[in-house]
Amino acid sequence: MVYISVIGLGYLGATQAIILAKLGHNVVGVDTDKAKVASLNSGQLPFFEPGLGELLEEMIHSGRLEFFSDYPEKLLDVSVHFLCVGTPQKVDSDEVDISAVLQSAAEIASRLSPRALVVGRSTVPIGTAEEVVKVVAEVSGFGSDTRVAWNPEFLSEGTAIEDSLNPDRIVIGVEDQESERVLREVYQPIIDSGIPFLVMDIRTSELVKVAANSFLATKISFINGVAAVAERTGASTKLLASALGLDSRIGSSFLRNGLGYGGGCLPKDIAGFQYQAEAVGATEFASFLRSVRLVNDGRIDAIVMMALEMLNGLSGKRIAVLGAAFKPNTDDFRGSPGVLLAKKFAALGVEVSIHDPMVKKLLGEERIRLLSSVREAVREVDMVVLATEWAEYKTLLPEELARLVRSKNIIDGRGALEAKDWASVGWEFRSLGEGGTSS
Repeated sequence: MVYISVIGLGYLGATQAIILAKLGHNVVGVDTDKAKVASLNSGQLPFFEPGLGELLEEMIHSGRLEFFSDYPEKLLDVSVHFLCVGTPQKVDSDEVDISAVLQSAAEIASRLSPRALVVGRSTVPIGTAEEVVKVVAEVSGFGSDTRVAWNPEFLSEGTAIEDSLNPDRIVIGVEDQESERVLREVYQPIIDSGIPFLVMDIRTSELVKVAANSFLATKISFINGVAAVAERTGASTKLLASALGLDSRIGSSFLRNGLGYGGGCLPKDIAGFQYQAEAVGATEFASFLRSVRLVNDGRIDAIVMMALEMLNGLSGKRIAVLGAAFKPNTDDFRGSPGVLLAKKFAALGVEVSIHDPMVKKLLGEERIRLLSSVREAVREVDMVVLATEWAEYKTLLPEELARLVRSKNIIDGRGALEAKDWASVGWEFRSLGEGGTSS
């Protein structure tokens, strides 16, 4: 058992704290947001993640997990501190802002016991760990005895528990054997189950997560780029992807065309990686990443053009967007293609309604109405657009919706619906990546 602190209790930090307690460690979680801390201590997650709320309650009742809105004195007894704070993009720049990481490192350093290990968990640019070492060494006064490691996370929203307890791999970047020994002890139950435990230098470990995310985004943008060709030539991207996915060199994962990727990680990580590639002179690779982003962003414009063609203009029309979360099984709408699409429609004079099973609040969108039921969202609209492939949307009855809408037009932005079911009751049906129209 290791005594651990987790600094920052957003999606990453809260999940890390709960999972470490599940592994049998005593864990202290710290965040300056008092409302968030109160919610966690009461057993309530401040976000939606399947199964994690129940595990939170279990760990609190076990006595191995507690949360604080300040830095308690007991941190002096902690032997491993995980930094899990946010690393957003800077305002008006693609550069990653690591100020919260450095600030948290300084806070921890003033309460650090000798030989305690500080572990970065956030996604950061290469060289961040060296900055953390400088801050911790200066504030703590430990100098060359300062110990910092990096342990990138690979969580996917909606599958956080599985990703944490049964990951594809655990990666640590360390500079000394003692740090490796401690982190092996932290993750020993997972290592014992046969999960690869990769030990490397810190700079390489800082690069792993952003490189992985950029590769996944590239696969998504590739199939979406192919989809743009298929739409113009009468081909089927869905059938093409099934053929490509059977090639063992390619694989089917992330090879599904649609409205594009979103969320709090992929867009930010790729932008930050592009910025760093440009900064170090890897201009060809930076240009490649720029193209990946452009293809992804272009899928929203493709939907708009489809709608424009189907409705013979957009001004004054009413459109329902189904799905505000960036993907199913989360309430996260950061970078959500559905929300970005709704904003673009609204800017073109469309009256937009949007529905999502989990997202209950959108801020600052005057022309977008977030409604509590699909029925309300589609009533008297000229078009329905599926933006997030929630299970409940896949089972919608075309006949029932036909009685509610003003005009029977639908665009499937995720390839989740059966065209023949909708066309058979008079809907004009279009799908991204599929050439032609079903009606």
